[in-house]
Amino acid sequence: MRCDTNGISTPPTSCPAPVGSYLVTVTNSLGAVTSAPVTLSLTNSLPLITLQPGSVAANVGTNVSFTITVIGTKPMFYQWFFNDVALFSPTNASLTLTNPASGSWLLVTNGLIGSSLTVTSTLPGDEGAYKVSVSNTFGAVLSDEVLLDVLGFGSGM
Repeated sequence: MRCDTNGISTPPTSCPAPVGSYLVTVTNSLGAVTSAPVTLSLTNSLPLITLQPGSVAANVGTNVSFTITVIGTKPMFYQWFFNDVALFSPTNASLTLTNPASGSWLLVTNGLIGSSLTVTSTLPGDEGAYKVSVSNTFGAVLSDEVLLDVLGFGSGM
């Protein structure tokens, strides 16, 4: 499996995990032979973010979600950040809280394969940078930092 970086030396923002079924085909002048499939899975591994969140521009009052998908050893704990400040302690539970900067309600939904942060009824104070740390027994990884631009406010993305 290959993950194309489009000529850029840094890893892409999303790359399929190398898990799944594989087989080998050997060909020569007498024909071809294909092996039986084997399954590759990740065990005892750091979290691997397979889908990064993306930046969003939204009108005031709309709901905005940032979502990641992750593979790796369970359980995993998620900690979302707003402008480099943790919004809550690492958790694997789903929860609802208030953004201290803006007063908007935040809904965090954590599951077996990822996490979503939903900013409900966006306000100008919600504009900024968001990212998430994902951790398990083997360590932690940090998602890409993405921006929320509340249209009509701030400098824009």
